[in-house]
Amino acid sequence: MTAGGDKAAAGSSAVPVGGHEQSSADTHRAIRNAGILTVSLLGTWSVALAVRLLLPRLLGPTAFGALHFADYFAQGFLIVTALGVDTYIRKEVATRPGHASDFFGGVLVLRLLMGVALSGLMLLVLYVTGRGPEMKTLALLYAAAHFLLTLNHSLGALLQARGTVTGLAVVNVVTKAGWGASVIAGLMVGAPLWIVPAAFIAAELAKTFALSVLSRRHLSLRLSFDRTATTAVMVASLPFFLNILAQTLYDKIDVSMIGILAGNTEAGYYGAATILTASALMLTPIISSVLLPHSSLAAARSPEDLQEVMEGALRVTLTIILPVAFLLILGADIWVEFLFGTEFAPSVTALQVRATSLVLTYLATLSAIHLFQLGRLWTVTLISLAALVFNPTMNYFLIQVGMRHLGAGGAGSGAAIASLCSEVMVVSLMQLAAGRRSIVRTTAGRILRSATALVGLVCLFLVLEPLGPFRLLACAAAWIPLSIVTRAINTDDISVFISAVFKRGR
Repeated sequence: MTAGGDKAAAGSSAVPVGGHEQSSADTHRAIRNAGILTVSLLGTWSVALAVRLLLPRLLGPTAFGALHFADYFAQGFLIVTALGVDTYIRKEVATRPGHASDFFGGVLVLRLLMGVALSGLMLLVLYVTGRGPEMKTLALLYAAAHFLLTLNHSLGALLQARGTVTGLAVVNVVTKAGWGASVIAGLMVGAPLWIVPAAFIAAELAKTFALSVLSRRHLSLRLSFDRTATTAVMVASLPFFLNILAQTLYDKIDVSMIGILAGNTEAGYYGAATILTASALMLTPIISSVLLPHSSLAAARSPEDLQEVMEGALRVTLTIILPVAFLLILGADIWVEFLFGTEFAPSVTALQVRATSLVLTYLATLSAIHLFQLGRLWTVTLISLAALVFNPTMNYFLIQVGMRHLGAGGAGSGAAIASLCSEVMVVSLMQLAAGRRSIVRTTAGRILRSATALVGLVCLFLVLEPLGPFRLLACAAAWIPLSIVTRAINTDDISVFISAVFKRGR
């Protein structure tokens, strides 16, 4: 299916197009669903963050580095089983709910076959690189967990596309809480490292069962093998697949390369930095799951509606993520010592560089969705593939430069710089591809005002130095007033957002 075919499918759906009333209803439903998913994500994020912050303290840099390496290494292989169908689901099932049963069973069969083959290849690579039995066990368990996680993402995407996310939100919170309790209890009684991925598998199995029930209830999902329909979806999903594959690999490959080139301890230092920045990326699932179907409906109405939706998403995203990124940068040493202890001090520089990349990462996510809706699927894919070549190359050289010249934690600092360079390249190419519809170009005034607010935030941080770590709280509280004063946001934005979240809507 071509990009033009996607537009035609959307335009010929049962969703009425053009009309302020329908546009308003779709907007309120999207924001309400975003609110539900945000509450759910806060719950799951809180549990995951608590566990991940405890792991470095309980295990130390070397053991934690081994666990972190196994997780990212397995994910790098199993991400291939994603097949790009989640993006396809959010884009197409949003307007054709019955279409899910045409291809989902075939996708599941294909994933099972690929999962077995990829796990075998992963074990072969670990054998060739001299990894011991414990690492192979950890990696194999994580591979099984990530296979189930990928399946659950697809089931969740079906519910999100249908606009029925309440059950999904509850399931996410309950299973994540069970995972967290199992991990902490196991480690506290001296269980081996494999308890962490084993608990991951148990939680995802429970989620698979619950989401399967919800999908049958809300979409009448049937599992059947239709080779023709599955092949058609695979072809239509190919650009999404290549894009997700490239993005995930270049986002995860740094940990694997550090583990291979520099060892588990350096991977542990870098892992501490990635935990904090990954927690700051908590909005990306909401952006993908809510904005993609919402923007598909907007694009079906008119190019102007699409532009308005994307610019609004950028304004909200900047308001939230800019202060988070800057408080991580300014207080990196405070965060690392408080959360992980002094033995993780070599993580500070990597954290500061990775925090600098946060805004670019969000901007790249928004820009990719925008280009998708403009019919530029292969443009996004080619940019991601270019980054997949660029990023590992930069990592290979900068990790070794960091090891030689920056001491402990230097490998992670080099990897963080490679990631920053990659994000700069990706965002620049995407804005060039969008041309006059670039959301950076059309919201340049708002971005400049946000930069002014950030200058005020930095000045306040410096002035409040006598307060020590507590100045971070003061700066966080001051962000909204600073943004209003500099007109980076205004009270109308806030009131509209709050009223939309609590509006009952459809």
